Amino acid sequence: VLCQRLLRKLCRCAERVEDAMEINLRGTAFTFTNYRQARGCEDCGGTGYAGRVPAAEILPLENEEVVHALLNRRSTATIQRLALRHGMVSLPENVAALITEGITSPLEAKRVLG
Repeated sequence: VLCQRLLRKLCRCAERVEDAMEINLRGTAFTFTNYRQARGCEDCGGTGYAGRVPAAEILPLENEEVVHALLNRRSTATIQRLALRHGMVSLPENVAALITEGITSPLEAKRVLG
C-alpha cells in the first residue's frame, strides 16, 4: 500500500536559515533549526523551486498482525499504529527528512500536507 505526494524541490539559489521553525504535518509537530528556504533566481523563474521530489509512505504487507488488522477492517488509527510499530515510515517523517536534507522547505511541506 502506497501513499505518495510530490513536493517542489528547492532551487540551488535557496538560502540556509538557522532560525527555529515549528510546523505541524498531519498531527505531528516538527521543529527545524537549520533548513533551506526558497529565494528565487533567473534559473527558477523567481519561484525558488526547480523540479519535484516524491515523498511516500509505504505499508508493506509482510507482517501478519498488520495484514490481519486490514482483513478484519480495524480502524485506520489501529492499522497505522501497528504499521509504525513494525517499521513503516510515515509520510510526515519522510517529508521531515527531505526538509532536513535541504531538498525541500518547511513552507512547501506545509502547503502539500496541510
